[in-house]
Amino acid sequence: MKFIISGRNIELTEALKNYAEEKFSKLEKVIKKDCETTVNMSTERNLQIVEVNMKAGTKIYRAQEEKPDMYEAIDELVDVLQRQIRKTKEKEEKNFKKDTIRGKEYLSSDVVRDAVKDQVVKYIAYPMKPMSIEDAMIILKDNDDVFFTFINIDTREVNVLYKTNDGNFGIVEPEM
Repeated sequence: MKFIISGRNIELTEALKNYAEEKFSKLEKVIKKDCETTVNMSTERNLQIVEVNMKAGTKIYRAQEEKPDMYEAIDELVDVLQRQIRKTKEKEEKNFKKDTIRGKEYLSSDVVRDAVKDQVVKYIAYPMKPMSIEDAMIILKDNDDVFFTFINIDTREVNVLYKTNDGNFGIVEPEM
């Protein structure tokens, strides 16, 4: 952990510097990344002000405390930063659930098809031909299906054309 400790309107003693380093270095164990920590200590009237900026990878944690005692302000800052770090970690874990597709390995389409076949009532396979949206509309008008899958000749991507309840058409295009 890299420390930059500075003071304004205060004489920084070795004991104060060591105390700050000792307290904030405990946070590195919680973050589990190499940190760059900037601590600014100052005094205004009867208040001791401590401001901390921690940069750990792409994350930046910042807090400021004003107390009558500098050591008390440092202790309070450690608690505030621990809460910030814990909250960030919980958010990251929530966003990366193991039950989502991000947390699982991708299965091959054959394995998925075999697993789903038991649940699918009807399975139709047909070759998709490149065509325009207008051609797909003509084909969908001529049959009783609700939707039609085709390869769009303009975008070269799979599209789904469907009939709406009012007799019009809708199209689903993939977005990459």
